[in-house]
Amino acid sequence: MHTIPTWHNVNLAQGFREPSQYGVLAADPALRAATYRIYDTVMGTYGQFAGGGFAGDENCRPHFGDPRQGFETCGFVEYMHSFELLTRMTGDPVWADRCEDIAFNSLPAAFDPEQKGTHYVTSANSVQLDDVAKTDGQFQNRFAMQAYMPGVHNYRCCPHNYGMGWPYFAEELWLATFDAGLCASMYAASTVKAKVGKDATNVTITADTTYPFDENVQFKVAPDKAVSFPLYLRVPRWCAAAPELRVNGSRLTLPAAKTPGYIRVERVWQAGDTVQLRLPMRVATRTWRSNHSSVSVDRGPLTYSLEIQENWRRSGGSDAWPEYEVIAGSAWNYGLDGGTITSRRRTPSGSDPFTREGVPLELRARARRIPNWRVDRQNVVRTLQDGPVASAEKAETVSLIPMGAARLRITSFPVIGHGPDAHQWILPPNTSASHVWQGDTTEALCDGVEPSGSGDQSIPRFTWWDHQGTTEWVQYEFDKPLQAASAAVYWFDDTGAGACRVPVSWRLLYIDGTAWKPVQNPSGYGVARDTYNKVTFTPVTATAFRVEVQLAGGFSGGILEWRMNP
Repeated sequence: MHTIPTWHNVNLAQGFREPSQYGVLAADPALRAATYRIYDTVMGTYGQFAGGGFAGDENCRPHFGDPRQGFETCGFVEYMHSFELLTRMTGDPVWADRCEDIAFNSLPAAFDPEQKGTHYVTSANSVQLDDVAKTDGQFQNRFAMQAYMPGVHNYRCCPHNYGMGWPYFAEELWLATFDAGLCASMYAASTVKAKVGKDATNVTITADTTYPFDENVQFKVAPDKAVSFPLYLRVPRWCAAAPELRVNGSRLTLPAAKTPGYIRVERVWQAGDTVQLRLPMRVATRTWRSNHSSVSVDRGPLTYSLEIQENWRRSGGSDAWPEYEVIAGSAWNYGLDGGTITSRRRTPSGSDPFTREGVPLELRARARRIPNWRVDRQNVVRTLQDGPVASAEKAETVSLIPMGAARLRITSFPVIGHGPDAHQWILPPNTSASHVWQGDTTEALCDGVEPSGSGDQSIPRFTWWDHQGTTEWVQYEFDKPLQAASAAVYWFDDTGAGACRVPVSWRLLYIDGTAWKPVQNPSGYGVARDTYNKVTFTPVTATAFRVEVQLAGGFSGGILEWRMNP
């Protein structure tokens, strides 16, 4: 209970509740506390973006916590199930809040609108869902994981787990209480039949609501006979304003309560009694300080994403069970530029509120484009950079729709800044290599993650493994010509653990027309471990540079960081 036993996302989603579950039998409060601590550790490290999940496309990995990372559909369902069980085991309404967060914001986008196909992972920031493996750092697995498919191929477990998400959710909407009452634990249109009160009287309660899109929930109470029992209504933690409660039209004075919490109403209930609950929803933003100070936008339990034009194209399957890719048809690289975010009703053209056509409510926000924020060579949105961000683009008003309705979406937004504190968004070079091991990525060459030493295996890296004793290269291509006068390379060397060593020798080349030429007057090509090996040279302007190495006989090699200095 003191450590994380595994960083596999589904195992975590299931297993973090184990201490509390065992604690029900052991009656040890330390076990209950362990579950809370594990949750806080996981989410504090890898869950620093909206949607209720965390960055674990297969396993959580150090330095892979950007909202472009994914969470398995399996993980969503198992996390929800854990939250549902913990609500019952602890009585703490925060777990029901967390269940709704995933159910409304993440789970719906894990499948296509017809619910015939799912995808393996869903990301908070995602601008292209295609049937192509993303091997440059976004995902750990080496197969395509984002196109919508029936699940008969690579996706294996996810279609089976997905099918349990909504049934579990429906089962947990209502809970029995220790004092012979009922608790509306989560909100949705529903009907519950139960036995309540000292004499176990039959009662039927019907909830009528369009929550989470609306703030009102109405309950109709129909006992077989007049009966006294307590009715508990959950007040979510996002409910900053005091809730309103009416019984048979009369407003009740509610005691001040912390959120999340419960309203308890005990009375003699008669057939035909009604309860009207209003949970005031307001637009608010959350700032994710540890994820480049990006922000997300919420209204009540719903998080909102940039509305991106979705171009759906059939990529395979049958007419009965089609497979789809989704491609962006509009700009997505926006940062929010302050100002008031407003809400307005839409007239849906579809019946499913978790689709672009069916959403009943949108938000409108002021934003500016960030031209250097682009996709990488595999059409994956690049990682966030520190904000606030400078932008000279004109201000626009953009539409935000519920995150669960947006298959393509930007949910963690950079913040636009004005003045000397605003950061320029750096366009990284395109990277390539003569060879790269399937577990590594050329993106690691310029990701800005500083190594603690040449043997640091906790950070992303590039290696030429399993090529040994050969001549190899890595390459930067820039969007615009770069004038450089020095470069620095931090070698990967896992002496004592593997077969990568610093190279025997290396040199720096630049592209001149179509020919590669060595830089002139290099100061020296160092091969020291645990430091940057800097070389200065006669300034040269080029659109591409290359590090060429001679690997040691019987060994491979790699690079943790490579800097080109203007």
